[in-house]
Amino acid sequence: MILPQLKSTAQYRRPAKFNDLLEIGLTVDEAKEKAVKHGFKIYKKETAELLANGYIVAVATNRHTLKSMKIPDEIAEKLKVYYGGLEK
Repeated sequence: MILPQLKSTAQYRRPAKFNDLLEIGLTVDEAKEKAVKHGFKIYKKETAELLANGYIVAVATNRHTLKSMKIPDEIAEKLKVYYGGLEK
């Protein structure tokens, strides 16, 4: 299984500069039978200023046929910790 990105969006609020230390937060915003939506926020560590935020939608895909597939049960179980379970 592979998880190619189907859709992404980002809102850039402030620039980061070379040598800025960044802190990146990643959440599981939504989990469905075949797809996962991850939210992200990027902060400047020194000031806790929000620099960017957005989300990425990834779809479970069979690496041989390149067709979408159900997220395997062992991965779905691990996602429950972050989201509470998969939606149909």
